[in-house]
Amino acid sequence: MVVEKKLFIKKVVILSFLVLLVTKKIIFAATWSGISPIPSDNKFVLEDLQYKFNPATSEVTATYQYRNISGATITNPRIVNLFTWSNDICSVPWLTMAYSGSGLFSNLDQSATALNSDGYFNWNNLITTPAPPLSSSGLFPSLPSQSTQNGVSYPYWYVCTGTANQWADQEVATITLSWSVLNPYWMQSLNWIASCQGIDCPAMPDTDADARANCNDNCINIANPGQEDTFPPGGNVCGNACECEGDFNSDGKVDGTDAANFKKDFGRGGLNNPCSNEKPCKGDFTCDKNVSGTDAALFKTDFGRSPFNNPCPSCATNPWCAY
Repeated sequence: MVVEKKLFIKKVVILSFLVLLVTKKIIFAATWSGISPIPSDNKFVLEDLQYKFNPATSEVTATYQYRNISGATITNPRIVNLFTWSNDICSVPWLTMAYSGSGLFSNLDQSATALNSDGYFNWNNLITTPAPPLSSSGLFPSLPSQSTQNGVSYPYWYVCTGTANQWADQEVATITLSWSVLNPYWMQSLNWIASCQGIDCPAMPDTDADARANCNDNCINIANPGQEDTFPPGGNVCGNACECEGDFNSDGKVDGTDAANFKKDFGRGGLNNPCSNEKPCKGDFTCDKNVSGTDAALFKTDFGRSPFNNPCPSCATNPWCAY
């Protein structure tokens, strides 16, 4: 039996059209949004757009915040960049404006390279709805029809949401795209949101299979669907399931050295040299100004962790407590 490798991207909408005009140290930006003539229930609202330009590297980074207001969950969402075009205003006018397989535009004077894309789609071969070539008519300013050429690949980015591969109705997703451009004086970018299905459409990584995508998981290697983060009090963006409270020297393991440091402060509290900002304790994990049996129990759960055994994440908090 032959399995046809066909990518199905449905409910595609034009996400936004971005123009950057850079003159020396001043950057102007404007956005236009439009909906393609396809199912009207697929709607998104642009709630925020921020961008940065690094003149030393000619790198442009755009961060979008979009709300799904379609009334339904969008599965396997992707944002696909059909083109990012830039020039010095005085160069030759619109040309192909399409990505080649390497991610560069065919016109070298109007070139951009996607810096942080998660993969590439061959839009012409793999898209079934709507059929290419795509038309950009109706956008302002008017653009030529996008050829979405056969054999040409376009970069895509995952959409990071609370539940892996599920963009819930009314949920706001933050999407960051960046390019290196040759002439960042006038830049235009056309992006589409797509619901991607099929064997050529990999799911967003969820290493610990807890339904929290890696991009939105405070403990990537240990399942913690509740994302509990109570240590230290107030949290530190490192889930309790991953926290290595007893890794006092931040060497990625909880061993005898850490046990010796814990032992030195065990019993402090109350009238016996209580923990303070001036005299902190190694082992007051609950920040109650003493090192007690509760703290010893927490230390014991992490003792023995190492790079080869449930390694400690690089999210140590110092100081642990602020009294």
